[in-house]
This record gives sequence, structure tokens and C-alpha cells, in this order.
Amino acid sequence: MTAVEKLVRWIAKKKDHLRIQWVDKVYLKGRMLMDYSPTAASSWSWRKICEWHRSVWNRFNLSKHNFNQWLIQHGRLLTLDRLGNFGSTQQTLCFLCGEKNETHQHLFHECLYAEKCYLSYING
Repeated sequence: MTAVEKLVRWIAKKKDHLRIQWVDKVYLKGRMLMDYSPTAASSWSWRKICEWHRSVWNRFNLSKHNFNQWLIQHGRLLTLDRLGNFGSTQQTLCFLCGEKNETHQHLFHECLYAEKCYLSYING
């Protein structure tokens, strides 16, 4: 667990800690983290913490989508190369393009088929 995740969890639970009490008093002012939007005057790091929290733990997302997004952001998605490391599969070529090994980097940044799917989704 990263320090940011730990801090967000503590803020959301309103843990009895001096730093968390300060965040609650200065930024949240008694509101829940889910209901808070940082102002332009907020620090860069605080805006990033709120942005990360909202993108992953959005209450309108399905819980399985939240979990998958968390796995993707941390590079922990079970791609074929990771499954191969566990000994669960011999196949490591990308099922989408069949050109390179399916890694996190390939799947989200290099795979031409995945890029086409993403662009068609974005363009409607």
C-alpha cells in the first residue's frame, strides 16, 4: 500500500491522528471525502489525492470496475506475462493483436488493437 492510499484511507475513516484532524479542519470542514471538491487555492498534492480518490472510489462505479481500475493503476492486473510467472499459462502472446507478449505496458500503451478499441470508444 502506498503512502497516498494509506493517507486517503485514514482521511475517509477520519482516523484519530493529528494530520488527519488538520485535513478535516482545514480542507474538509466536517464533510465526507466523497463529497469534497478541492478549490483552486488547494495545494497540488491535495488536489492529486482528491482526484485519485474520486477516480478509483467513485460511488457511481460498479465495485468490480473500481477494483479493476485500482489493479490497473498499480500494475497488478493479471496479464498473460504475470500468469506465466505463476505457471498458470504457457501462452504469453497478446490475444488482441497476437504480435507481442501481453504485459501491462503493452496492453495499455503499445497494443494497436487496444488503441483502436479505445479510439472508437472515445469517438463514439
